[in-house]
Amino acid sequence: MVEIWGLLLVVAFGLERFLEGFSDFFPRKSRKQWMWLLGILLGIFLSAALGIGILRELFLLEDRTALSRFADYFITGVVIGGGTEPIHSLLGILGYKKEELKRRIRGG
Repeated sequence: MVEIWGLLLVVAFGLERFLEGFSDFFPRKSRKQWMWLLGILLGIFLSAALGIGILRELFLLEDRTALSRFADYFITGVVIGGGTEPIHSLLGILGYKKEELKRRIRGG
């Protein structure tokens, strides 16, 4: 599972750098919204093209119907398109939950 988070970080970072080159094509007033939308769309495309799915990796998705795969790629694409900050936040939450689970297992 660690590999998926590393891959997400690499893809999100690469997408951020790629999109920086296009920021001047959008009006300054709405640049942030356009870049966010473009990032999300490209993130969904990359997620599907690379077969990266967060829900599947977290074992939150059992069936592999077309709709569930789309939902998995959509959510993963939003995370990728949102940049590296959401991924760092998710990793922090997962790390916290992991430590909490370890404490419970040890009985303290």
